[in-house]
Amino acid sequence: LARAFTVHDAPFVVAFTVAQNAPSWRIMKRIGMKRREELDFDDPAFSDALNPTIVYSIDRDQWAEQTA
Repeated sequence: LARAFTVHDAPFVVAFTVAQNAPSWRIMKRIGMKRREELDFDDPAFSDALNPTIVYSIDRDQWAEQTA
């Protein structure tokens, strides 16, 4: 996240996973990302067992607050 916000000047970062991948979304939560259920989507490239794709995000201000 630091690289995204300080080197690349990204306004936000998003990450995708599936609900069954608990280790992945636990990391997202641990680093301060928030679940964005309104952005979840079904990916036709994957089977029903791997849908929906769930979305987490964090913006620069949220990241700065937690690193201050």
